[in-house]
Amino acid sequence: MVAAAACLGLVLALSACGGGGGGSGPGSTQLKLVIGNALPLSGTSKALGESGQKAAGLAIEQIRSAIAETGSPHAVRAMQQDEGPDPASARAAAKRLVDQGGASCLTGPWSAEGVEQVAHDVAVPSKVLEIAPVPTSPTLAELSDHDLVDSTALPESEEGVALSKAIEDELGGAQGHTVNVAASNDSYGDTLRQDFVEEWQDKDGTVGQQTTLAPPAPPSNSSSSAESSQLTGGSPDAVLVIDDLSGFSQLAPGLPSSPGWNAEARAAVRPGV
Repeated sequence: MVAAAACLGLVLALSACGGGGGGSGPGSTQLKLVIGNALPLSGTSKALGESGQKAAGLAIEQIRSAIAETGSPHAVRAMQQDEGPDPASARAAAKRLVDQGGASCLTGPWSAEGVEQVAHDVAVPSKVLEIAPVPTSPTLAELSDHDLVDSTALPESEEGVALSKAIEDELGGAQGHTVNVAASNDSYGDTLRQDFVEEWQDKDGTVGQQTTLAPPAPPSNSSSSAESSQLTGGSPDAVLVIDDLSGFSQLAPGLPSSPGWNAEARAAVRPGV
C-alpha cells in the first residue's frame, strides 16, 4: 500500500516540476497513472504476494477516493504480474507490465536481486518509476537512476546496525551477551549477517554459532531440526534469523526442542519483507 501511494506521490511531484496545462512552467497536469505490481504470486512466498495484491487494491481505493473528493481530473488503475522465482523472471514480468500494460510506475519485485535487475533493464531505460517494498543492495545505490528507483524499506546497509540496536535494547546491552546467527544462503543473508556481526562485536558483544540456512525443504526433511540445534548451540542469550517467511516457518518448530534452547532468550526475526 505504501509503495503504491509512493508511486502516485512521486509522479505528482515529477509532473509538477515538469510543467503542464499547456505551458512550459509548473501547472496542473492530468494524470492517467497505471501502477504495475510485480508480486510473488507463486512459489513459497505466494501468501505474501497475495497480501501485497490486496494491499495494492486498498491503496487504489484510497487514491481514487482522494481524487473524487478533490474533483481532480486524474485516473489511476493497477495491474499485477507474477514475478516468478528469480531475477530473470522478475525482469520479464516488469517488461510485460511496462511494454504491454503501459505501466507508468512499478512496485516490486519483492527481492533485492529482482529489484536491481528490473532497475537496470526496465525502469531506468524506460524512464519508469520503480518503488521497492524491500531493502535494496549497496550496488543499487550507486546506479545512475535519475531518482527513478526508491524503496520504502531501510537499505541493506542500515539493517545490520538496526538489528544490533534492537537486540542490544532487549538484552540491556551487548557486552557479555552472546548472539547466534542463522542467515539464508544468498547475497542478502550474507550482507546482513556480516553487517550485524561487525556491529555487535564493535559493541563488545559475542557472536556464537553462525549457520547458513538451506533453502526450504519438504516437511519430512530433517535438515531444519539440525539447523535449529546449530542455532541454539551454546545456549545463547539471543538468536537472530535472517530468512524469508517460508524458511523461518520450517525452522521455528524445531527451536523449543533443541538442546541449547533457552525459553528466556529473545528471537529476532527478519522476514523477507
